[in-house]
Amino acid sequence: MKRVFWLVLAIALALPVTALGNSVDFSNSGSTLTGTNAGFSISSSTRIEVNGLNGLGLVTGNLGTVSFSTGSLVSGNLTTGGTFAAGGSFVITGNGTSGIPNTVIFNGAFLAL
Repeated sequence: MKRVFWLVLAIALALPVTALGNSVDFSNSGSTLTGTNAGFSISSSTRIEVNGLNGLGLVTGNLGTVSFSTGSLVSGNLTTGGTFAAGGSFVITGNGTSGIPNTVIFNGAFLAL
């Protein structure tokens, strides 16, 4: 009986959390991808479309920026593919247009597994 209680409690706590799962789609344009053995980076990228952020539907226009960089190439090559070292970042920033926040919306880093 004790096991059943813990199982029911675990399911009751897990269901609301899974219901919170949202998806947000971002589109960007006009970017320049640069790649060397030191890593890849993207610059001059304008975010032109967001769908589903903060309950907003599809929002278009000049909405902010997207940038990323990777660590250095540790194996393989730039032509056929390779493995990059940990490091680098991925940042999505809003500019306050059409209900999009004027702040960093997502900030992540590439880690080694």
